[in-house]
Amino acid sequence: MAKAIVGAARSDGLTLETATNVNENHGHGITGNVLGRLIEVGQIDAERPEWFTLTHPLLVAVKIDGILSGVIGLTDPLRAESKAMVSDLRHAGVKKIILVTGDRKETAEEVAEAVGITEVYSSVTAAGKMDLVEEQMRQANGTVIVVGDGINDAPALAAAHVGVAMGARGATAASEAADIVIVEDSIDRLTHAISISKNARRKALQGAGVGMGLSLIAMIGGAVGLMSASQGAVAQEFIDVIAIVWALTTLIEKKN
Repeated sequence: MAKAIVGAARSDGLTLETATNVNENHGHGITGNVLGRLIEVGQIDAERPEWFTLTHPLLVAVKIDGILSGVIGLTDPLRAESKAMVSDLRHAGVKKIILVTGDRKETAEEVAEAVGITEVYSSVTAAGKMDLVEEQMRQANGTVIVVGDGINDAPALAAAHVGVAMGARGATAASEAADIVIVEDSIDRLTHAISISKNARRKALQGAGVGMGLSLIAMIGGAVGLMSASQGAVAQEFIDVIAIVWALTTLIEKKN
């Protein structure tokens, strides 16, 4: 959002003054002194004046010396792959999908309807997101995955069974708190990550089962005199190779 505002100002030919004594209140806004005036930029928390007529999904308040002096409206377009990604997640076995956001209720519900999500929590703070994740973890029978890219998402990413951060343009705090970082700027990589993880786990269990099964057969053969100690050692090497080759088939399936 900050880059979009600064970019719009520069495109309009505005001269940007240097701010001093800059302080950030995570999840709420930022303050600083510009030309001797205290400037606050962030969420709208005061009563809206009559001149306020913006209907944009994202609203940024600008206060000068504590007085609301302007509001910047932004539109955050929905990613083209979002709806397909939600559908793919359900096909991948994800049983419950929840949209949790700090945005307004109207914006959150509009996005949820567009992508096919029925459970929505709006105007949620960083602490609220973490509390919601912990509640879901207590209730869920399976793994709770949290996906986020902002500073407000960091506590929830750290608290979840698996935290996935969108690292391409997301906050550093989110990437540091997450277990998985998607470096490409495409949310549909989440489905690929889940599919790869499930397939890798399945291959690991299969490889372990095949390896232990063949080893058991070799031990029984040695116990009844069908195989000498040296033959057993050679057989174990072949068993290890078989297990490794079986694990490598995961890469072949990924390419296909």
